[in-house]
Amino acid sequence: MSHIKGKGDVTVAAKDLLSEGARLESAEKLTAIAENDLVFEWSKKKVLILRSSIKRKSGSLQRPQRQALDKAQLDSHVGTQLSGKDILLSAGKDVKAKGTAGHCR
Repeated sequence: MSHIKGKGDVTVAAKDLLSEGARLESAEKLTAIAENDLVFEWSKKKVLILRSSIKRKSGSLQRPQRQALDKAQLDSHVGTQLSGKDILLSAGKDVKAKGTAGHCR
């Protein structure tokens, strides 16, 4: 995940521009320009949680009776975030946005 931030105008330009879960911030004008396609997508994050538990027999010197491993996987999505006083998006072909938030101040 990328984070671009500027105190003045911020311009991002490319032949094809793809952003997955990035944060683009400008204190003034934010401009994203693509010669062909400009695509803002969400990014998928995976979090794996492992928990081990041991059950013991009575008496602290006994060997473990059972050991269990619990695991859970959580998927979360982070969208592209755009913010600035003015936001300009321009593409020669397509502008596509999924899971994107824009905030003009």
